[in-house]
Amino acid sequence: MAAREPGKGYAIESFSVHQMVEARGEELGMSTIKAIFRHTPAPVVFVWLTLSAVLSLLLLLGNMPNGDVDDLMKLHEIRHLLHTGNPFDRTLTGIAQPEPMISHWPWIVDAPYALLAIALAPFVGMGTALSAAAFTVPLLLLLAALTLLFLVIREFEFDHPGAVLIVAAFAGLPALSEFQPWRIDYHNLQMLILLGAVLLTIRGAPVAAGLNGAL
Repeated sequence: MAAREPGKGYAIESFSVHQMVEARGEELGMSTIKAIFRHTPAPVVFVWLTLSAVLSLLLLLGNMPNGDVDDLMKLHEIRHLLHTGNPFDRTLTGIAQPEPMISHWPWIVDAPYALLAIALAPFVGMGTALSAAAFTVPLLLLLAALTLLFLVIREFEFDHPGAVLIVAAFAGLPALSEFQPWRIDYHNLQMLILLGAVLLTIRGAPVAAGLNGAL
């Protein structure tokens, strides 16, 4: 009987575990996506898919209506955060200026990108994971923003709030371009918080007022 090669069994076992982890990750990802769409109003999903396609196509064509150098600075800052692991170290290296560059962005703005990159890194490597985060997070923020906008519209008791959402999204396309993939400056998050504040202000309940104050 042929002898087993040393370590071969362990390699097979390790590979199998790796496959199981990947499969479990894909399963959790798909279940999360299904849950999001199941609880999201249909007009929001339609507008989000349409805008996501348009904004992604513009990016593919090299057109970022609201893009600027701040996106590159943010990417550098997120890389620095992932490298150091210290969210309170705001000093950025590699910036050509006489004094050290101290970032004015709060670390919480970097959190969605960093967390998603960390989650994806074991499967695709940190470089690709960060690129995926820079593409994906703005679109997820767009989904949240459109949901809040739809809830605001519904507060005014329109007969067809879905149609109003479509018109509002079309009219607000220049502003919604802040949610384009790779547009990772903090303006999209500001817009998201503003929509949340508007919704809470309209509802006016004590709990809503408290949450609005926190925002």
